[in-house]
Amino acid sequence: MKRSTTFALTALILGAAVLAAAPTPVVKVAYPGNLQGWFFYNDVTDAVDNSLGSFVFGPGTPPLG
Repeated sequence: MKRSTTFALTALILGAAVLAAAPTPVVKVAYPGNLQGWFFYNDVTDAVDNSLGSFVFGPGTPPLG
């Protein structure tokens, strides 16, 4: 009986620690005038080249995930 109680208590403490350490979600909106640290990279010339990519409109309601 003592072993199962110890296991349950350990699981509860570890579960609480994981929940406490969960990061807070942050929304960042990237657009051509402000890429928020994102960039397009040319792996042939080994250089950042933002002319390689483009932006498209996504769904009105973004999917979860």
